[in-house]
Formats: sequence, C-alpha cells, structure tokens
Amino acid sequence: MNTDTPAVYYTLDEVLARAKCSKTKLYDEIKRGAYPAPVKRGRSSLWIAHELDAAIAREAAELKRQRDQAQAA
Repeated sequence: MNTDTPAVYYTLDEVLARAKCSKTKLYDEIKRGAYPAPVKRGRSSLWIAHELDAAIAREAAELKRQRDQAQAA
C-alpha cells in the first residue's frame, strides 16, 4: 500500500448504500467472508474503501456469471 495516500474509509451508512443491502445481510456476508470486516476507530466501525469496493465488484461479477449461465442453459 502506498503510505503517501491516506486511507479512505466508509461508514456503515455508506457501506449499506454501496452494497444495496440491509445491515443484517451485510453482517451475514462478513461472517461468510464475502465482505471485509470493519476496522474500529474509537467507537466507530469503518470499512476500508478499496477492500469493500473489490468485494462488491466480485459479487457483481459472480451474479453476472450466474445470469449468463442461466441464459445459456
């Protein structure tokens, strides 16, 4: 990681908006390992932006692959 660039973090509300899911679904996905766990900063839970964005992109690619397979069948 480049130490010259400050880390970008998402709050819970931002994560829920980006992931388009409920809080319960988010934490289920974290348990499953599909989404990264938050880091604690004081009392706040924050998600590292690039890790969360990568997880959402992986999920989108997997859903697209499943749709393509279903259409081909």
